Amino acid sequence: MAAASDVPAFADHGMVLAGISEAAAGFAFTRPAPTIHQLLACAAGQGEVWVNGAWRTLAPGEAYFTPAATPHAYRARSRGSWQLCWVMYAPESRHTPRFAPTQPAVIAFNSRPLALAIEGLCEAVAHHGPPAERELWTRLIHRHVTAALAPTQTHDPRLTRLWTAVDADLAHSWSLAELAQRAALSREALRRACLRETGRSPQRELTHRRLRRAADLLRHTPDKIATIAARVGFADPFAFSTAFKRELNCPPRAFRNRK
Repeated sequence: MAAASDVPAFADHGMVLAGISEAAAGFAFTRPAPTIHQLLACAAGQGEVWVNGAWRTLAPGEAYFTPAATPHAYRARSRGSWQLCWVMYAPESRHTPRFAPTQPAVIAFNSRPLALAIEGLCEAVAHHGPPAERELWTRLIHRHVTAALAPTQTHDPRLTRLWTAVDADLAHSWSLAELAQRAALSREALRRACLRETGRSPQRELTHRRLRRAADLLRHTPDKIATIAARVGFADPFAFSTAFKRELNCPPRAFRNRK
């Protein structure tokens, strides 16, 4: 773990702590009123995070973003280890990025580059590396975090709330009526807002998010293709394969083999 007291460059980005954890049964955090923003990324194994009033699995290829002042919780499972990397930001700092999600959210995320950058920083701190080296690692960590959260930042806060909820539960059978209700918009207003911000209709944006999450799971987990399909909202593996090939110009199995 590296702290602001070890790395003066943290202050230039609003960062407080960054670290890597190897978690086992009994590892759990519940923060009713957190004073930090946090990105918690799964590097290996599986744990559970609290989203939309329920526990859900956090697996490799995913990260858990938790904004300040909003309750959140996460825990290791009873069996196996859970490897995590994480970065915390002070919301009151003028250098902290203004992240869009206002509720805990699960996002697609490749944790390996972030974990390597945090490991490099921790090595520099442990071996009393020069401040310039610590600053370079800090800038790299910050870049990975902001790049991960960039897709969640929209200009319309109603769409931000909508897609945050959708990303947290892609397996749910979202209808157009439910999407519009969650965004507090009429169906036509939602269609226009989505086209304006993404260039896609609401249902096409939903499919796009499902398939991008599936691509990350194919890269970073050994789960069966049918399991991944169900996890992102496709009850029919054949329909999933067809949609995946249309979106990424490659069938799921070939995509996994060429990663």
